[in-house]
Amino acid sequence: MDKSTLTQPPVPADRQPLAAHRDPSLGASQIQFYYPASHDPEVLMRSIEIERELPWNMMIDVAYVGSHGTHLAGDTFRQFSYVHTADKLKYRTALNATVPITDYFSGTTAAALQKVYGTSTLPRSLLLQDYPFFGSLIPQTLFNGATNYNGLNVKLQKRYSNGLNFIMAYTFSKKINNAATAQLAAMLLDPIHNSRPGLVGGRVGAGTGPQTPGGLYQDYDNEKMDRTIAVDDITHMFNMAATYDLPIGKGKMFLNTGGVVNAVLGGWRLTGNFAAQSGVPLHVTGPCNGLTCFPNLVGNPALSKSRPKVAQEADWISAAAFQPVYGSDQSY
Repeated sequence: MDKSTLTQPPVPADRQPLAAHRDPSLGASQIQFYYPASHDPEVLMRSIEIERELPWNMMIDVAYVGSHGTHLAGDTFRQFSYVHTADKLKYRTALNATVPITDYFSGTTAAALQKVYGTSTLPRSLLLQDYPFFGSLIPQTLFNGATNYNGLNVKLQKRYSNGLNFIMAYTFSKKINNAATAQLAAMLLDPIHNSRPGLVGGRVGAGTGPQTPGGLYQDYDNEKMDRTIAVDDITHMFNMAATYDLPIGKGKMFLNTGGVVNAVLGGWRLTGNFAAQSGVPLHVTGPCNGLTCFPNLVGNPALSKSRPKVAQEADWISAAAFQPVYGSDQSY
């Protein structure tokens, strides 16, 4: 048969409409896939340490510890089909306007889009995406995480002598991540911290709902913009542990006798532990525009420490130090 003489498409053998024979993934609301890593995840660790013996059975230890990780497990469920930032800035409030498909595509592509969606017009926000045939393209995990840590460790230790031994350790450090690092925790629940009312810092404050993910990129076209202090960064950390045998009782400096006195007052040991550390970063958000929810810092967020305790608990930072990201332009 000369098919060129046919005036309409032939009917499939199974008698189903032509639309039932198109690729079933076209126009799918969501497709999940595995995106293999371009490189093996790697972490470079470096350290240098100096120890010095001191009088009175003591020693001091000073060390530098650093690490640099690349190609780490990062974004989870990242949207691959999205409107690029340049187009958001160009169209602003007109981004969601319904326009003809032919404004952006022609030929077989325009015809295929019309066939998939059953209309000749679509929202501009859909047509500007890299993969307009699909509603959502998301991988499970991307290996785009990166982290950098540098720390100074100082330790003072006394071996047991004269009834006393102790160890003191101080760490001064800085940890910097990109926004995607530590997303392996995105599926973990943290009911203890998320049940607390009010603002919460660290990983929990950077996440949403009951999950504990890190931050998200504001601009997927410029991921380096969100390289910043890690959500679990703790700048200062001090720990101390000590034990002291009281010099009382048989063989000791005081009441060196046996009997009842030694049984009651001798052989006592004091043990103490002390730990202090600075807080984790506080994640601040505000009214959003079409690009981000991070406000502009226009003042000093620190409030006076001389305020009553109730006031300090109610307001950790000054809200007046932040300006909505859109500033005075509320049109976008």
